[in-house]
Amino acid sequence: MTHQEIIPGGIKILMVDDDKKLCRLVGDYLGPMGYAVEATHDGVRGLEMMLAGNYEAVILDVMMPGMDGFEVLKRLRKKSDIPVLMLTAMGDETDRIVGLEMGADDYLPKTFSSRELLARLRAVTRRHSRSHHQTSTDGETLIFGDLQIDPGARTARLGEKTLNLTPVEYDLLALLAKAPGRVLTRALANLVRNAVKYAADNGPIYVLAERKKDTVSIEVRDTGPGVSEDLLDQLFEPFFRPEPSRDRDSGGVGLGLAIVKTCVETCRGKVTARNLKPRGFAVTIILKT
Repeated sequence: MTHQEIIPGGIKILMVDDDKKLCRLVGDYLGPMGYAVEATHDGVRGLEMMLAGNYEAVILDVMMPGMDGFEVLKRLRKKSDIPVLMLTAMGDETDRIVGLEMGADDYLPKTFSSRELLARLRAVTRRHSRSHHQTSTDGETLIFGDLQIDPGARTARLGEKTLNLTPVEYDLLALLAKAPGRVLTRALANLVRNAVKYAADNGPIYVLAERKKDTVSIEVRDTGPGVSEDLLDQLFEPFFRPEPSRDRDSGGVGLGLAIVKTCVETCRGKVTARNLKPRGFAVTIILKT
């Protein structure tokens, strides 16, 4: 393992990449910009350092011997929401989507320029700092990626689309959004996005919660076409794509429900899916209290 010199007062960054020359170049460039870059070339050691060190952000390579970047990110997200900027030599769209869906904050192919690296690094640390200092006073808009919540007006937007939420749905969405980085937040956010995506035109979505003696269940329903019964068992498999009627205009690669399952199982819960009659689809998360 090699370490770049720590600059007093510098912003601590960890770079995990088996390309030692690239690590040195990044450290040499970022040092004068106010960053103190430490580098390791092994995924296992990198994960240990991420969890033990007080870093402001991580630059993480995808392709490494032993534990690759995806596995490192998966394990990191169980315990930390530190900003992660992922690198890959391939520039492959699937790699990019997988990384972002698993919790990466941004992505760069290894053909990046030093100026772009600096800009993206500043952006992810700035967003992370804002989210950790965000408050929920009335009238102050909360911004979490594409999601914007206006507590004063009790409205929410996802990108350019205003979400048609009931008061209960709004309260639950606001509660989840105020906990960035938590695995269950990621799971439920994916389910809400799916429900909005697949609901019939201008149709409602429903978020239902129920507490029993030793469990809590949360169910997200949409009013869309549902999924063929013989495909329900495959829904939570990575890269599974349902039939076109369910997958219209999604633009995804079939990782949403696989990520939901991983997040829920990380919290020792279970997740199920079913079609509704006469129309609709529901995903239920059950957690032990």
